[in-house]
Amino acid sequence: MMIPSEQGNRPRWSGAGFEIWFFVVLVPGESRALWVRLTRFAGSAGSDSRVWAVVFEDGVPTAERDILPLEALTTESESGALHVRVGEAELGHGFSRGSCGAIRWDFNYEATDPLIERLPKFPGFVPLVTHSTHPHAEARVTGFIELDGRRLALDGGMFTQMHIWGTERVDWLRWAWAPRFDDADAELELTAVAPKTSVPHMCALWARIGDELFDHSGLTRSVRSSVQSLAPGVLHHVANSGARRLVVRAWAAPETFAGWNYRKLGGVDLHVAQSDLARCELELFRRVGFGWRPEKRVISTCAALEFHGPDDFAEFVYVPWDAPSTEARPDQTLGERGAPSEPPGPGEWIDTPAPARIVALGLTYRAHAKETASGPDPVVFEIDPAAWTTGDGELLRPSSAAMLAALATLDPSLPASMSEFGFVPAMLDYEVELGLLLLDGLEDPAAPGRVALVVANDLSARTLQVLGEGQADQLAYWSAAKSFPGFTPTTARAWVPATFDLDRWPALTLETRVNGVVRQSASLDLLIETPRHMLARVREAAGPLAPHTLLLTGTPAGVAFAIPRWKRAMGKRLLDRVGRLRASLGTFSAGTRFLRPGDHVRVSAGFLGGFERVVNVDGR
Repeated sequence: MMIPSEQGNRPRWSGAGFEIWFFVVLVPGESRALWVRLTRFAGSAGSDSRVWAVVFEDGVPTAERDILPLEALTTESESGALHVRVGEAELGHGFSRGSCGAIRWDFNYEATDPLIERLPKFPGFVPLVTHSTHPHAEARVTGFIELDGRRLALDGGMFTQMHIWGTERVDWLRWAWAPRFDDADAELELTAVAPKTSVPHMCALWARIGDELFDHSGLTRSVRSSVQSLAPGVLHHVANSGARRLVVRAWAAPETFAGWNYRKLGGVDLHVAQSDLARCELELFRRVGFGWRPEKRVISTCAALEFHGPDDFAEFVYVPWDAPSTEARPDQTLGERGAPSEPPGPGEWIDTPAPARIVALGLTYRAHAKETASGPDPVVFEIDPAAWTTGDGELLRPSSAAMLAALATLDPSLPASMSEFGFVPAMLDYEVELGLLLLDGLEDPAAPGRVALVVANDLSARTLQVLGEGQADQLAYWSAAKSFPGFTPTTARAWVPATFDLDRWPALTLETRVNGVVRQSASLDLLIETPRHMLARVREAAGPLAPHTLLLTGTPAGVAFAIPRWKRAMGKRLLDRVGRLRASLGTFSAGTRFLRPGDHVRVSAGFLGGFERVVNVDGR
C-alpha cells in the first residue's frame, strides 16, 4: 500500500498529453541550487521524454537538457516505492540521482507521508485539463551536485517536489517558494495560475511567520486573490485576514533566470523561466484604529521564483523547444535604451563632480504641492553630500535600524514612542529632478558663472517626513529623509551650456518610470519660478554657495506619497504624529506605489539622458 506522498507521484499517463515530475533543492546560506524536471509529452507536435537540469551558482545558471524517445521514461515500483527514470536521471521516494550534460547529482531527502496542501483546492466535480500534487516540501537533503566534474555540496539543502499531468498546459503561472528565512522562523509558498490568459488568475498563498499562519489555499480565498507581476523577476501579493495584512515581495535579477520554451499540445510555445537565486520579503501589519501597525519583517535569501506563460520577456533568455542544443536564440537580447537627443546649443559634457554641498528646493511645481496637500510656497533645505552617487546601480532601502537611528538623532524621544512597531518601514519614494551644478559657486544670483545640468533622483524616506509634520524643525526631517547613502543619484555626465539662460528653463521633460511604467512626466516650464528667481531665493535662504554645490530644483507631480487635503487636515486634527504615520502605512502596505525590493526606477530628461537604479535591501 502506497503512502499519500507516494500516491501523489504515481504515474497518470494515458498515452497522450503530458506528465511532469520536478524538484528544486535550495541550500540556505549558499548561492547554490539545483532544478530538475523529468517530462514526457505526446501531442500533435510530436512526442518525446526529456530531462531538464539547471545548476544555479554565484548568480549564474548553467542549463542542460536531454531529449529522448517517449519510451525512455519508465516508472516502476521497487518494494512498494515509486521509481521514475528518464535516461540517466532517477527520482525515487527519498532520493534522486542522475546526469544531464555537464550536470550530475546524487542526494537523499527526508521523504514524508502526507501530501502538501498548499495548491489551489478545486472540488472534485470541476473538470480540469491540468492536475497537480505536491508530495514533498521543505525536506532536508544530504548529497551533492557536480558541474563539469566539480563537486558542490547539497548538505543542509531544502527540497520541494511536484507532480503535474494533464491534456493541456495552463497558459499562465507564477510560483514562489521560500523554505527558510534569514534569522527568522518562517516559510512561504505562493502559486498563482490561470488556465487561459483571457480569464482572471487565482492565487493560493501559504505563509508562516512564527506563530502567525496565512493559509489562503482554499478555493474561495484563491479565487478572490491575485498576484501582481510588476516586472520580469518581481512578484507582489497582499493578503488580508481580519485585522492582519501580509505583504509578500519576491524578486530576482533577470540574469539569474534559466528560461525554456515549453510546447503546448496544439503546437504553441509557452515561455518558462525560473531563478533559484531569488529573494523574498514578508511584512506583517495589524490594523490599529485608523491605521496599520508594522509588526514583523522577515527576509529570505533562499527562494525560488518562476514566470510561466505566453509572455516572451526580453530580459530572460529562453532555449527553444526543438533546439538541438541549449544555445540561446540569437535574437534574444536585453532591450536597449534609445540614445538621448543632441543638446540644443553649444556647450560641453563633463564627468559629474562630487558635490561639495547639496541644496534642495521643495514644492516648486503646483501640481506636486496639490497632490501632497501642501502650499505652493517653495522651501529650501539641505541634503548630506554623502548621499550623492552617479549612474546605474543598486539602491539600498534603509533598514529598520537605520531608520530608528535617524529618528533618534532628530528627536531622542521618538524611538520610545514607536516601541509598538516591530519594524520601521522607510516608505521609499522617488523624485525626478533637474539638478544645477554651480561649478563656480553662487555669490551673485544674477551672475552664477558656469552651470552644469544633470538629472537627479531625490529619493525620500517618507516615514521621517510624516513624523516631522507640525514640528518646529520640520525641514530637518526632510533633510534626514533624503540623506541616507545613495539617496541622491545623478547622471554620470553633466552638460555645461555655453550660456545659461536665467529667464527660461531648458526645453526638457522630466520622467520617472518604475518597472517600465511612467509615474512622472512634466516639462520644466511647469516650475513656478524662473532660474533667476530660484537662484535668488536659494542665495537668500542658504547664503553664499561654494563651488560644486548641487542645487535640486524640485519634483513634479506623480510621486508615491499623495494625500488628499481633507485627509491631511483630519489627521492633524485627530491624530498625533505616530497616529498619522499609522494612517499613512495603510496606503503603503496595501499598494505598490512606494518602492520595494526588486523595483527598477529609471529617471531621464531628454538630451541629458538618464539612469536606472534597482531597489535592494540593507538588512531588515
